[in-house]
Amino acid sequence: MSEWHAVEALNDGIERTTKLLFKPFSMRLWLRLALVVFLLELSGSFTQITFRVGGDLSSLEDLGVHLTRQVVTLIIAAVAVLIFLSLVGQFVSAVFNFVFIEALFEEKVEFMENFKRNAGKGLSLFLFNLAVGIASLIIILAPLIAIIYASFKAQLSAAFATTIFLGMMVLWVLFVLAYMILASIFLSITGDFVVPLMHFTGGGVIENWRKAWSLLTKNLSQLMVYLVLKMAFGMISGIVKLLVGLAALLVAIGVLLVIGGVGALAWLGLTALSPGLEGLTAAVIIAAFIALMAIALTVSYAIVFLTLPIPVFFRYYSILFLQRISPELNAHTGMRGKPAEKTNTPERTKAITEGGGEAREKTKKQEDIKAY
Repeated sequence: MSEWHAVEALNDGIERTTKLLFKPFSMRLWLRLALVVFLLELSGSFTQITFRVGGDLSSLEDLGVHLTRQVVTLIIAAVAVLIFLSLVGQFVSAVFNFVFIEALFEEKVEFMENFKRNAGKGLSLFLFNLAVGIASLIIILAPLIAIIYASFKAQLSAAFATTIFLGMMVLWVLFVLAYMILASIFLSITGDFVVPLMHFTGGGVIENWRKAWSLLTKNLSQLMVYLVLKMAFGMISGIVKLLVGLAALLVAIGVLLVIGGVGALAWLGLTALSPGLEGLTAAVIIAAFIALMAIALTVSYAIVFLTLPIPVFFRYYSILFLQRISPELNAHTGMRGKPAEKTNTPERTKAITEGGGEAREKTKKQEDIKAY
């Protein structure tokens, strides 16, 4: 093939990222775009919190906590709150997928206006992701439940039943791994191509998935090159993010040790001088927890801010690639895709005929505009 769109989009993506973030550099734009990306990544943070808390709850008995009715009620309430927060985070994340695209093309961020304009599309994406998540949970858990049920019901010797069970579990693990690979590709296509199509051309998720499927199946070789390049640059950017995250974490730990040490000494001194303050220990612990969460959010935002060129580049990259294989998107984005072919337009013909410098300059400007 004479040209690889993924390679062309790569160069243009770097150029547009540099132009947006550094030519000229705007601290206001950086701060706002970093907040957009931070909110976009909310769903992953809430999901991790939910799973971690779920793991902690399973070990309550080991810690000697007796599951009274009140404790069970509190656990159920806590789980319900976490699920609610997770859903809210995923909805906000879905909306800010579109806010991010809009901000990159308008080169400014107006949070309320951007959010209102994209709430409908965000809701559609949120419901789609929720349905996919529920379906994935069923697809993964249904075979596991069937294996466990069959193992208990089978009239086999213990040794043979164990062998069969372990063999089925190995197959289930392989199935889950294969499914996770396919699911990651599915979600990558949704985020990279379906979301931009929804933003620029309108319509829902299913409709634009059909468009994306049609475009990508007609350009499979181009898609393969895109995925390989994205994976390679994803690994590099992952290493960069890891290093930045570790540096930010070390700084945060240092700050916490200093503040925590001073605070602990001050608290011990106050309680020694005024024993009545001991009753406020619970309030101090709650305040310390809130402060710790605030510091964690600040550090997370700082990491996003310092690595902002990475998500900006990848967002530009997917859209520029999609633009090259989608004439419809090319008409909506206003971004440069393939270099415009020089055709004998009336203006160009006039310039050639007259040979005037002014006409040639006018023609050049018009051709430049058409190329963007």
